[in-house]
Amino acid sequence: MTRGAFLLALASPLALPAGASAVERDRSVLNYALLLEKLQTTLYEEALKLSIGFDLGGLLRTFADHEEAHVERLTALGGVPATLRFSYELETREEFLRLAPTVEDTVVGAYVGAIPAAETPEVRALLASIVHVEAQQASTLRALAGEPAAPLAFEEVMSRPVLLDRVRPFIAT
Repeated sequence: MTRGAFLLALASPLALPAGASAVERDRSVLNYALLLEKLQTTLYEEALKLSIGFDLGGLLRTFADHEEAHVERLTALGGVPATLRFSYELETREEFLRLAPTVEDTVVGAYVGAIPAAETPEVRALLASIVHVEAQQASTLRALAGEPAAPLAFEEVMSRPVLLDRVRPFIAT
C-alpha cells in the first residue's frame, strides 16, 4: 500500500458511495480499524525494544496483547490486516511517554468517529468494546506521562484532517 492509498484508506469509512452495501461499509470500517491497530502495534513493538524498565515493559506487553486480540476479532469479522509500515523512530522511554498518549488519543477519536459508519450491530458492538479498551490505555499512558488521566468529559470525534495530520509523519512506506 502506498502512502497515498493509506491516507485515502484513513478517510474511507465516512467516504463510501451512497449505494455501498452493508457488507462493503462494514468491511471498510473494519479495514480502517485494522489500520489504527497497526499504528498502535508498531508503537508498542518499537517501545519494547528500548530500555523502558520492567514495569512499563510489562504494561506495554499487555497493551500489545490487547492490540493483537483486536486484530484477531476485526479480521474474523471480515477485515483485512493493514500491510502499511509505520515507524516512530523511538530512542528513549521519555520519547515514548511523550508520544504514546497522542497516538492512543488519536486512535480513540478515530474509533469514536468510525462507530456510526458501521452498519451491523455486531461490528458496532465490537468497535465500541475496542474503543473502551483504547481509552483505558490512553488514560494510563497520559498518567504515566504526567498528564491528567481523564482531561475531558466527552471524547472528541477525530476529524479526517486532524487524523491525517497526526499519522502522516509515521508512515514508513
